[in-house]
Amino acid sequence: MAADWSSRATPEREASILDALDRGGLAGGTVIELGSGTGLGTGHLIERFDDLIALDLSMQMLRHQPDLAPKVQADASMLPFPDGAADLLVLVNMLLFPAEIDRVVRPGGGLLWINTLGHETPDPPEPRSGCRRTAGLMDRDSRSRRLGSLGGGAAGVSDILGR
Repeated sequence: MAADWSSRATPEREASILDALDRGGLAGGTVIELGSGTGLGTGHLIERFDDLIALDLSMQMLRHQPDLAPKVQADASMLPFPDGAADLLVLVNMLLFPAEIDRVVRPGGGLLWINTLGHETPDPPEPRSGCRRTAGLMDRDSRSRRLGSLGGGAAGVSDILGR
């Protein structure tokens, strides 16, 4: 499957990533791309950020990714990074694990959650009464207010982070 995954890259999917990066006005030191797969987003991220880590659950996916950034095989629901390790987390077509995101992003850091299906992206249901729809980009303080203090523990990977 990993060998064929790159064939899913289309100009429309790449345009979604570039659009999100352009409109997000993002900057950051340590950026972790969760679910990096074979690197559809990685090449665009490395052009904009100096310190990028590509993470995926599948070692086969990581093996098919160009050697642009350090690669980590890990489960995004249990990230192997210390609390506050990242300035920015980027998820492209990836499931969101709010507790881990809240734990790993430093105070003042951010989250960019991108879906590259473009016009084929299903419309989300209307929010229930008392709830409001939020954009895919939130700062840590906003996330913390929405998610509460969920925390959690994980082993650090200081060699990758250089800390």
